[in-house]
Amino acid sequence: LDASVEGGEMEALLREAEVGVEEEEQD
Repeated sequence: LDASVEGGEMEALLREAEVGVEEEEQD
């Protein structure tokens, strides 16, 4: 369960990072 939770958190961070990059490009 711990590994699954950590994996989910990593995916969330990666998604947020991708969104941040997209926002910067739009600016």
